[in-house]
Amino acid sequence: MKIFQAIPQKSNKKSSIVARSPLDRRESWTFYHSIYLPSITYPLPVGNILEKDFAKIESRATRRILPKCGYNRSTPKSVIYGPHQFGGIEFHRLYIEQGLGQLTFFLKFWHTDFEAGHLLRIATAWNQNMAGTGSSILTDVSTPLPQLETKWIPSLRTFLHSINSSLELDHTYVPALQREHD
Repeated sequence: MKIFQAIPQKSNKKSSIVARSPLDRRESWTFYHSIYLPSITYPLPVGNILEKDFAKIESRATRRILPKCGYNRSTPKSVIYGPHQFGGIEFHRLYIEQGLGQLTFFLKFWHTDFEAGHLLRIATAWNQNMAGTGSSILTDVSTPLPQLETKWIPSLRTFLHSINSSLELDHTYVPALQREHD
């Protein structure tokens, strides 16, 4: 089963468990952070789900879990996803979890000299070649590159752009400028 189908199904199943359970407010909050989030976010770093798709998944789950945690379903999103020190509930945005996981994976494997690191460098070089730009695709993340045929690295680029960030790599794989000499 593809990750696109498994995540919403798992989210619906876990959130309905909470909704039908006799858990109190504290136990429901603990369930969300210790069971729901890890089970949903575990496969996210290898996926490339869009932010709008995550919004649909989150809205259904939070509508079920919020009342069990003692909050109104119509609580503003800034409170639902806000940090505790500012009065937030500390629910997590799945898109951010996916992006942080992708970024962590990229940095971890970029600095290894094992097969995973070699494959990541090959994939990055291939994407850079497909882009056909004179700048690194992970440094300039604001330029749209619809010609990229892969999914994962463009997903990482989109996340980096959404958080106003970029990556400066030790080797960018930007092809040298070719000029004809007469």
